[in-house]
Amino acid sequence: MVHLFLALVLVLILFVAIALNKAFNQLPIKELKTRARAGHQPEKKLYRVSAYGASLHGLLLSVIILSAAGSFTLLTAKSASWLVFALLAI
Repeated sequence: MVHLFLALVLVLILFVAIALNKAFNQLPIKELKTRARAGHQPEKKLYRVSAYGASLHGLLLSVIILSAAGSFTLLTAKSASWLVFALLAI
């Protein structure tokens, strides 16, 4: 039961990291900077984080890879590997 709970937490982390990666790559950094200077509050916060550039991208990719691998490993311990692969591929 603990394996299943940890695997679901890792899958949740995986989806959050994917959503963050898409959100930070949605607008170019120059556009975010322009909107942040204009006083838009969400863009100010996004620009602060997006300014890290490649470091942010590398961190999010490592979180995505490690959480996918961890959840796959924990789920395969209790079920068939082809079923887990199919669930994670969706």
